[in-house]
Amino acid sequence: VLINTDLREPRGIAVSPDDGLMFWSDWFEPRPKIEKSSLDGSSRTLLVKDHLGWPNNLALDIPAKKVYWCDAKTDKIEV
Repeated sequence: VLINTDLREPRGIAVSPDDGLMFWSDWFEPRPKIEKSSLDGSSRTLLVKDHLGWPNNLALDIPAKKVYWCDAKTDKIEV
């Protein structure tokens, strides 16, 4: 198990092996969020916590260092 604390309703995950990072979304209301960490689960960082509903699938634009996600509650695709 890499991460099992402060994670209630995980949904999407994306991995950047060359950067050694993983990204995931958590739908838990009232505090949905998108986080990242090293592939071993260390160096956990909160990336987005505001203006989220149900952040879902994640996609990475690795050269541009951007994370895209779908929000199933707000019906938006965001970056």
